[in-house]
Amino acid sequence: MTMSELVTACSPDINRSSVYRTVEMFEKLGIIIRIQIGWKYKLELSEPYQQHHHHMYCTQCANTYSIPEDTMLETRLHALATYAGFIPESHQIEIIGTCASCTE
Repeated sequence: MTMSELVTACSPDINRSSVYRTVEMFEKLGIIIRIQIGWKYKLELSEPYQQHHHHMYCTQCANTYSIPEDTMLETRLHALATYAGFIPESHQIEIIGTCASCTE
């Protein structure tokens, strides 16, 4: 179900352009972020509102799964950036493949 279908189902009288303007404003304010997954995107609360995590995307069923934060991975990513003289502000990791349900 798309965002507009979900909002319309919850509030049939709402104007679609109002929803998109609100989403745009929430992005500018840093409340939500746009996660690019393949050629589509997903909206999520930004890190001040939820714990940092990464994503796995199943190419068969199109489901997205969250990967919990891993301290060793985060430390290694920060070390790689520092070694390259880069000051990281944020990052996203996306694993694309087939989920366990689709491989059965």
